[in-house]
Amino acid sequence: MPTSESTLAKELLEAQVAKGNLPLTEVTSAARQLREASEQDPETGRLISRALRTALTVGVDESVAKKEDALREFLLLAHTFHRYVDVWNTALLLDSLRPLEPSERAAQAVSFVALFPGTARAQPQRLEDLVGDISPQLALSILTTWLELIRSTYETSRRIGDLVGDLAAADRIASKLLAKSPDLLRLFDRQWAELAVLAANERQGDGVDRLADLDREARVFARAAVILSHSVDVAEESLSVDLDDKAEALDWDTSLPTPEVLKAVAAGLEARRQRIWVVGRHKDAHKLLGVAKGLGFSAPGEVFEFLDYEQVKNISVAQKLNPAKDAGVIIGAVPHSAKDVGNYSSLVTQIPQEYGIEVVEVRKNNSSAGLATISNGNFRRSLEKLLAKLSVSMPAASAA
Repeated sequence: MPTSESTLAKELLEAQVAKGNLPLTEVTSAARQLREASEQDPETGRLISRALRTALTVGVDESVAKKEDALREFLLLAHTFHRYVDVWNTALLLDSLRPLEPSERAAQAVSFVALFPGTARAQPQRLEDLVGDISPQLALSILTTWLELIRSTYETSRRIGDLVGDLAAADRIASKLLAKSPDLLRLFDRQWAELAVLAANERQGDGVDRLADLDREARVFARAAVILSHSVDVAEESLSVDLDDKAEALDWDTSLPTPEVLKAVAAGLEARRQRIWVVGRHKDAHKLLGVAKGLGFSAPGEVFEFLDYEQVKNISVAQKLNPAKDAGVIIGAVPHSAKDVGNYSSLVTQIPQEYGIEVVEVRKNNSSAGLATISNGNFRRSLEKLLAKLSVSMPAASAA
């Protein structure tokens, strides 16, 4: 319920707006009094907006240099009430009088992404130039507001390409503005990843037809998978795996041999009845066999053998291997206490050194962060790498 004081302030402001002659100082004073009421009453918010615009118009005269303090308060109030046009115009006025203060630059930066989303998406360096040297806390406030605007814009437009482009631009700027504040960067990353999940869930298979957009989507989904893979939340770890699959479905590693070469290697392995072991925590083995079939194996069930995380605890992987028959091993997340590794530090070092069998590790985000759960996406990537190795170390495999 509005207080009698706020009601009186609203009536006075309405009378002043009707006269069309509002000093900046009076508007800022009234806006402060009506701030709480405007959050509950949209009409009060619209009244403040009209007053701000009128005050800005009458405040631009030859004595504007004497009104720096009022302009500054006007700008910050307009920012509080999300009047982005007023923020932008007032920031330009103040900037012509003196360099903008950090809080003023932050308000101007938010108005920039609100008013010119296409420019912010295509030229994110413009935002970086506006922001300049500000505290990480102010930078985070800009970035999180940008994410909120990105979400609200997408909910209206439903344009997946713009959403992915906005996410790519925001991520690029965040990596620079928050580079020296890893804790704040993690806070941004979590909010950013939520929007990337939205993009991944709503993307249609034929919704993007330009290679540049495909590449950008792959990078955004892979980046979200990176963020969520560090979470201790089981549901988020699973979500990370799904995002990694989406990223992989859009991408092809151009450093690998051509798909035709890899398919020839796969055919050679089948002809010689060789095996590939998949060791460690993995998703549905049936789906992984489907991935293998897509890479050229006509009967993958006869080639691939699986040992999951729990089995590795109790079964000696080394005793299962046969150097004469086994061509390679793909290793994901396994227990630290795997059986019968002898003096070796892990299965990863034991298998190639003791048995001469090619090994490909499935690592989290291709880094030193540890071995990952084997998903459809990283299994495809790992199998491609294994086949690429075999095309060099076992040339005859491609001549089946």
